[in-house]
Amino acid sequence: MSDVLAPANADPSRYDLYDCEQLANERKSLATQIEDFKRLMAKAETGAGGSVVAEMVYGPDYAKTVGQVHLADEAWQRNKCADHAAAPAHPS
Repeated sequence: MSDVLAPANADPSRYDLYDCEQLANERKSLATQIEDFKRLMAKAETGAGGSVVAEMVYGPDYAKTVGQVHLADEAWQRNKCADHAAAPAHPS
């Protein structure tokens, strides 16, 4: 599936009002979804006509999720978010 067309399948304004914490959670969730789709598509490809079945069944949702990842990453950069692991600890 081409990642070039994927953003066309996602809502471009979905992440406009997300803060960095919401974006971090969404990016983590999307990464899990991408891995799940890859696993399901690989499993489907083991059967007869598997690549066609995988593309027809999982392809559209995979493409939409890739588009959402792209848009979430753009919002992450636009909001100047930093990974939580790299964020300085706040004194208690």
